[in-house]
Amino acid sequence: MKRRGTIAIFWLCGGILLGSSGARADHESGGLAFLLQNLFGVVVLDNPNHAAHFSSESELAVLNQSFVAAVAPQLATVPVGSPGGGLTFAYDPETAAFARSSKSFGSMFSERALTVGRSRWNVGISMQSAEYDSLGALDLDGGDILFQLRHLDVAPIGIAGDPEVEEDLIGAETSIKLSTETTTLFFTYGISDKLDVSFVLPYVTTDLSAASTLRIENLVPSTRDDPTIHQFTPGLPNIEVIDRSTAIVRAAGSASGIGDVLVRAKYRFRDMPGGGMAAGVDLRLATGREEDLLGTGGTSTKLFLIGSRECGDFGPHFNVGYTFSQAGGDVIETLPDELSFSVGALWSATPRVTLSGDLLGRRLLDSPVLVTTLTDFDLTGDGEVLRPDIEADTDDLSLLLASVGVRANPTRNLLVSLNLLFSLADDGLVDEGLVPVFAIDYSF
Repeated sequence: MKRRGTIAIFWLCGGILLGSSGARADHESGGLAFLLQNLFGVVVLDNPNHAAHFSSESELAVLNQSFVAAVAPQLATVPVGSPGGGLTFAYDPETAAFARSSKSFGSMFSERALTVGRSRWNVGISMQSAEYDSLGALDLDGGDILFQLRHLDVAPIGIAGDPEVEEDLIGAETSIKLSTETTTLFFTYGISDKLDVSFVLPYVTTDLSAASTLRIENLVPSTRDDPTIHQFTPGLPNIEVIDRSTAIVRAAGSASGIGDVLVRAKYRFRDMPGGGMAAGVDLRLATGREEDLLGTGGTSTKLFLIGSRECGDFGPHFNVGYTFSQAGGDVIETLPDELSFSVGALWSATPRVTLSGDLLGRRLLDSPVLVTTLTDFDLTGDGEVLRPDIEADTDDLSLLLASVGVRANPTRNLLVSLNLLFSLADDGLVDEGLVPVFAIDYSF
């Protein structure tokens, strides 16, 4: 009866999450993944005066796509913890009962070779939140995201030549705030004493806001002599006009729903004291809405090797794996393959308390990135000017996190866990603070 009640509680939580997966706050049509495109479209495409001739929907789409391609795969694959369970059991034929197979409770972010035990369950829930400060070398909220909106070609070519007014630029100094909250349900079942299967269901809330200061730069004599040729007009929606050459645009949105679901199988093929060697496979499914930055739109398969053992109260462990990614969806066209590893150790401080420390590394291969460059803009009769601009590129990203945590067993088969994650690298999407992760799980 107790088992049925516990299972019912966790499935009820899952039903609540699934039932609310469509909830989202109000934002521009098209979803969070198009927020930047909508942000600049308001002022650049809808402005009724001559400033409307700057940039185009296609250029804004490329800019938006570059940002989404750089952040979405990392958002959808943040570490959410091991579903394997801290309490592991093995059947003892002499006593005809299950007995603990480890003194410690394991690490929250690394798998051990141990399994939960034949016909046994581990169910749990974890919660974590992150607020991202940088994307590679770019400070998201510090003015590093500076690019140029170009003038459209509005005059016939070859008759009188392109007019000088097309050489003016709008500089866009943009700050972005991006945060996520993730609540994860996980279930593990022991098919045998050596084989576990796990199901990981993340529920994600993503908040994204952007503000951009736009400055019209008159680069040629005709617009310097008559600055009214290019100007911002007060009264347009969502635009704060500072003066005729300076304006601020803002946009914000929030989305909530199921992220990309993970299915895992782990098989222990060699026994060691308190551990052994095991092989695992992860299948990450495209269940999260990519248009709201809740998922990648593509599936991936990870193959990994697990090693762990216990030497008294001390227990080292390692994981190493490779992820094969398929093509993304309509929003994120490609997903990077990935090399990953974790290495760490456990210490059974008391029979009811385990301390852990881990290094979590990821190498994203040929991943989309944003870089700042100096772009030459040719001027008629006035040479050229160099201006900072953002462009898309690809590079291998090295992500490195450290995790320290404590797991406690207050009663029976209940575990309570608290971990702190912090970044040790500057690549990719980084939260520069401490990311707390809280979890409870129960084995039966």
